[in-house]
Amino acid sequence: MLIAILLTLIVSLSLAQEGILGHLLPPSGWTAAATAVYLLVAVALTVAGTRPITRRLERKEILSGATIRRRNILETLYRCWLIAGQGGLIACGYGRWVHRTIGYCNIPLLEKLVLLAPFLVTVILGWALDYRFHLAIRTAAADGRTPATPYWSRAKHILYNIRHLLLFTLVPVGLILLAIDALEMYVLDLVPASARDMVYLAVSMGTALTVFVLAPLLIARIWRTRRLEPGPLRSELEDICSRLKLKYRDILVWESEGVVANAAVMGLLAPVRYILVSDGIVDRLEPHQIRAVFAHEGGHITARHLPYLMLMFVAIMSLCGSASELLAILLDLDGPPAMLLMLTLVFACGGLIFGAVSRKFERQSDVIGAWASAPPPDNSPRITQEGAAIFAGALEQIARLNGIDPHKRNWRHGSIASRVQYILFLGSSAGTRRHIDSTVARIKIAIILSLIAAAGVIVLQIRLAG
Repeated sequence: MLIAILLTLIVSLSLAQEGILGHLLPPSGWTAAATAVYLLVAVALTVAGTRPITRRLERKEILSGATIRRRNILETLYRCWLIAGQGGLIACGYGRWVHRTIGYCNIPLLEKLVLLAPFLVTVILGWALDYRFHLAIRTAAADGRTPATPYWSRAKHILYNIRHLLLFTLVPVGLILLAIDALEMYVLDLVPASARDMVYLAVSMGTALTVFVLAPLLIARIWRTRRLEPGPLRSELEDICSRLKLKYRDILVWESEGVVANAAVMGLLAPVRYILVSDGIVDRLEPHQIRAVFAHEGGHITARHLPYLMLMFVAIMSLCGSASELLAILLDLDGPPAMLLMLTLVFACGGLIFGAVSRKFERQSDVIGAWASAPPPDNSPRITQEGAAIFAGALEQIARLNGIDPHKRNWRHGSIASRVQYILFLGSSAGTRRHIDSTVARIKIAIILSLIAAAGVIVLQIRLAG
């Protein structure tokens, strides 16, 4: 869902640009109808994707493969509709209505919030409707080894998603947009015309960089977190950080009333970097499994996965943007068609490349987690059978606690089953970290080369335009 939120933001803000709005349909009676259709189709997809499977789970029936595939297809369609439907709604007059009605107010960020209102209402309503599904999933996931985790009330379910998905995305992005809006409304007119482009670029890039670097300080407060108290567990986790040469600001417990079993890492720079383990992990996993999950998250930092993903995103956006401009000229496209071409290229290339690279990064962190769980006596890169078993067991336990089908494919991480199989293979065959490390090293070189190519294309475009 986080990816769907980010893509909806990109689509909405792209269509709301001054140069695009003039090409969109003016508001009319069809605008209200389009808003209703957007909401009703989203509701229908949510109900169709959750109600049948919820009833089967509540009756303790075994789910067939066809039922699970149908659920996955409807879930994908729902997320695609959230993105495409919001873009279609803006194109059908809602975008120009917001601009005419709210734009004159000169209140930073207000116009963009109103523009996103249909999406925000729709996605929150979806969370309200899918509550019974998630409740049934958690109950059905219980077995003799893993009793059912008490789940939230519907209100807490909605609030959790708002805090951990919507606010996680909207607060950092909103701060950047707030600064840009304030600059355009109150400052740029005071700047000499010859310097406005430079001032705009400097403020935009400076604000984005500052917000991104400091975002962990905000998110640690948006999410409910507390410092992991001193004790044996914290000492062991600190020892893993020392072994991995991992620097950080603090280790936090992500509070969820025991519902969430997950871990995360936030922050590019050590002074603002947090490593989080949820209370569901702390309370319900064995200490050696907690260490394995923690080492996995530490692996993302020591392997510098986040910076490289950022660089790859910049390269993809730049190269796809340049390619779409060239194609638009060749095809004589302008306005919304040209924007649609650019978004299509970005989503297609980004979806294929970003997902594939992210899965490789995840596999490297899995291997680091298995290695750190039980390092060989000689400290070589070999994965021991004990380390592989510990990490595989931790993954399987997290899947049970979260009600995740181990065989369900995941765009960014791959399926739990495939990850477990790979780690156990390394442990049983005396495999090492070298293969995945060399694969990721080649990926990083390709990212750097792509970024250099993107920079060269931009410089060429600037010279041709001049």
